Amino acid sequence: YVWYIATQQGLDFVQSGLKFGDRAHRKEGQDNEIDTFIMHRNRLLLVECKSGYLGRDARKDGDIIYKLDSIGLHAGGTQATKLLIAAQPLQHETKAGRKVDTRARATATGIYTLECAGLKKLGENLRYWRDQGRWQGIDS
Repeated sequence: YVWYIATQQGLDFVQSGLKFGDRAHRKEGQDNEIDTFIMHRNRLLLVECKSGYLGRDARKDGDIIYKLDSIGLHAGGTQATKLLIAAQPLQHETKAGRKVDTRARATATGIYTLECAGLKKLGENLRYWRDQGRWQGIDS
């Protein structure tokens, strides 16, 4: 879905499932993969997508945030825009009553989020990023 919407926005380069790594220190199975890699006018937008509920495994959730933050820093430096897209709410309560706030964790590391109903504004958000050079989530 993200790839399809992104390819409709007149961006310079859109690739999904892009794998990359350090050739000098490459080890089997240690490539990085990003769900959607977008370049426009020498700017980078890295997108990680999740369809299920986050919050079942705090360590796994942390790994998602760490991965996106780390890839963003190494691939695009401080100028890379990092976006976590989730089909389910990033702020919710589990059946066991534990509060989950993956949105706050992402925001604390400079990762933008787009979730649930906000996905219908993805095209508008991408056009804003394309034209303005910065991410500004447009409310649903």
